[in-house]
Amino acid sequence: MGGAATSQIRPVFKAMGWIADFVRTYQTIVAGALALCGVASGLIWNSHIARRERAAKTVHDRETLKVALVEQLRALKTSMDFRDQALGQEKASTYALSDDPLTYVFRPLIDKLGLLPPDVLAKVLPAYLEAEHLPKSLRLLQVEDAPAIMAHFIVIPRSNYERARYQHRTRAEDIGAAIVALERWQPGG
Repeated sequence: MGGAATSQIRPVFKAMGWIADFVRTYQTIVAGALALCGVASGLIWNSHIARRERAAKTVHDRETLKVALVEQLRALKTSMDFRDQALGQEKASTYALSDDPLTYVFRPLIDKLGLLPPDVLAKVLPAYLEAEHLPKSLRLLQVEDAPAIMAHFIVIPRSNYERARYQHRTRAEDIGAAIVALERWQPGG
């Protein structure tokens, strides 16, 4: 029994003898080929890991961008709504509004807007551009002889309250649409 099994294995070893001779004769080539395969598999694995890390970072950047923009847009909308209501209830002959567009979060994130899908960007970008442009539009409504002490304020005369309210209301609607678009967007999906 043991002898029959051994006699069947010996031809296999004899056939493999040429492999041992080949390896002995061309060991530099064999070692180089094995090393090349090892390096290639390592590079493939590292590129796979790098792609996964880049994808995870992109998702994280998108989620961070979404949260930052939504929170600032909510603050902008609250400000627009408050100004609209205040102008509607104001009884004085003039009303002073800050000329600050309140887009502090948006400005440093401009280079990240490419992470937004086109349909969301189509809502977000106009909302911010309108918020940035609002002080310039309101300047057209201000009193001509505003005091110098009010340099960073826009002094609206009572005769232009409704126009100023309209500008705030329309921008608040656009900002609301941008908030809805951002909230519906799933950055990881």
